[in-house]
Amino acid sequence: MTSLTLPLRDTTGAPLIVADLCILATSDVHMHLTAHDHTLDVKRPEGGLSRVVTLIEQARAARPDALVLTVDNGDLLQGAAMADVMTTPAHLAQHPVADCLTLGGYDAIGLGNHDIDYGLRITQRLLGGLNCPVLCANLETETMPCLRPYALLQHDIRGDDGQMHPICVGVTSVLPEETRIWNFARMAQADRFSDPVVRLAALIPQMKAEGADLIVVLAHTGIAEDTATDRHENFALAIARLPDVTAIVCGHTHLALPGPDHDGIAGVDAGTGHLHGVPAVMAGFGARALGVIDLQLVRSDAGWQVRHAHSTRQRAGDDTAEHPAILRATHAASALTEAHMAAPVGHADEHLHSFFAHICADGATHLLAHSMKRTVARAARGTDVAALAVLVAASTTASGGAGRAQNFLNVPPGAVSRRQVSIALPYSDTVWAACATGAEVLEWLERSAVAFNQLGPAPPDQMVMRADVPGFQFDVIYGLEVTFDPTQPPRYAPTGRLIDPSAHRVATARWQGVPLDPRQRFLVVANSFRLAGGGAFPGLAPDRIALRTDTTLTSAVIDALAEGAPPPLPTDTWRFKKGLGVSAIVHTSPQAIHHLDQIAAHAPQPLGTTDDGFLKLRISL
Repeated sequence: MTSLTLPLRDTTGAPLIVADLCILATSDVHMHLTAHDHTLDVKRPEGGLSRVVTLIEQARAARPDALVLTVDNGDLLQGAAMADVMTTPAHLAQHPVADCLTLGGYDAIGLGNHDIDYGLRITQRLLGGLNCPVLCANLETETMPCLRPYALLQHDIRGDDGQMHPICVGVTSVLPEETRIWNFARMAQADRFSDPVVRLAALIPQMKAEGADLIVVLAHTGIAEDTATDRHENFALAIARLPDVTAIVCGHTHLALPGPDHDGIAGVDAGTGHLHGVPAVMAGFGARALGVIDLQLVRSDAGWQVRHAHSTRQRAGDDTAEHPAILRATHAASALTEAHMAAPVGHADEHLHSFFAHICADGATHLLAHSMKRTVARAARGTDVAALAVLVAASTTASGGAGRAQNFLNVPPGAVSRRQVSIALPYSDTVWAACATGAEVLEWLERSAVAFNQLGPAPPDQMVMRADVPGFQFDVIYGLEVTFDPTQPPRYAPTGRLIDPSAHRVATARWQGVPLDPRQRFLVVANSFRLAGGGAFPGLAPDRIALRTDTTLTSAVIDALAEGAPPPLPTDTWRFKKGLGVSAIVHTSPQAIHHLDQIAAHAPQPLGTTDDGFLKLRISL
């Protein structure tokens, strides 16, 4: 509800008190504490908590009469090179995150699913000493004594009468219940997750009974349609339907609100940032923006209510100065991370790159698939699945996208550094395997094929890949020879919902030279995020998981490289169907200009460089 019409006086005849409350929010920072990207060894054009803290101070200064609360909505502790380095036993005591949060003046911290990736003992060590509450309502654990289900923040707020008036803001936090699956290996048997919406429905009345005037929910979840396959992971709209919710801070999906990312979803006003009338904000990934919810409140004998709400996102671009105190707090950690990333970890005989990851099999996913298969081969020895034929589902984030033109693997023959490995593997997912039939593998491929736009002769020069499907959602399944036909309509929506049962983009799928048998059973190796249900791929559920290893993808690759260079890149893993008669556009690294012979069959034509620095290629299909 964007506004509330109220009389000038309450029922006792007393004048209404008007006051301003501002909620500043970050989410999915993923340890991007500064603008320097240690993986790519470049300064990012946007993002970094050092820039956001500057925006926080500016926002406070611009609202001298408002009560300003600053919150973080989780996925803070993992996702960048510094995170992996500083959570090692040798460097944990020097971890800078607590100092950065203190400098940012945070009033409450909510947990995200990735904040548990290193284990709850590490989470407790990093956040347990903060001078603000650390919250998660739907996780019960004895490993984190600092964790609370909610906090009641008691403040005085300045009214339009010039006087200070008491107000109690209740803040709580929830994350997806699926976290118990995604972080299975990191959880103790006694740790318990509960349904987040059910938990909030019981908790909010309790908070109100204990004196909360307003309720702010730090919801580490995305915004999905009620019919979406991933609605249980992205349940913000369900929270908005609960009584007495004043404002919601969303996250998890790395999208933005307000903004066009959520256009067309029932119950969402993407332009103003409201969910079923409740003001909400989603800041986005990597501290690229600060989420702001400005609330104008009125107090009557019925208590504090929202008269007007306005949600915005303030971009943390290259024109935003990095806060010097954050740079000082992270200086030692940055130096340690830089040395770690530069260290050699193996050798490559061939040039490994991901320049054409959206056109054909690429070096990044090939290296990953080889390493994952090697890891599972060891783990499967002596088990009842050891005799099954093995396939590997792999994808890479090193394919441009939001990471821009620097976000491609580019490893010339010779020594391979840890930095180069990390470009393709920014997350610490582990290597798992599941049993699947050939029919289920085909559905997996169809779900991956939603990444393509539906191409046709008119209009010409469409982008090959959809902008709203991130690279890690395009799984390549090694061990098969697959042909895709992107001129056909998609079988699945980007959310994973089946939208056209008659549609098929997989033109052919062969195993060892013969058509894939829908009844044959395979052991499919994939990352723990995918097999735990991440991305809403059909047929994947916890009961299908056959093997869980504790080996991270990064460790698997480094171990494989230490043993020797990967085998030559197979050229028949996947390709587009021949003779489609369409032209299309791909954006890739400018360095790809030196390797166009590798996609000569598509008659690549360079069309210059985009404003974002990508090489624009026209290809024929």
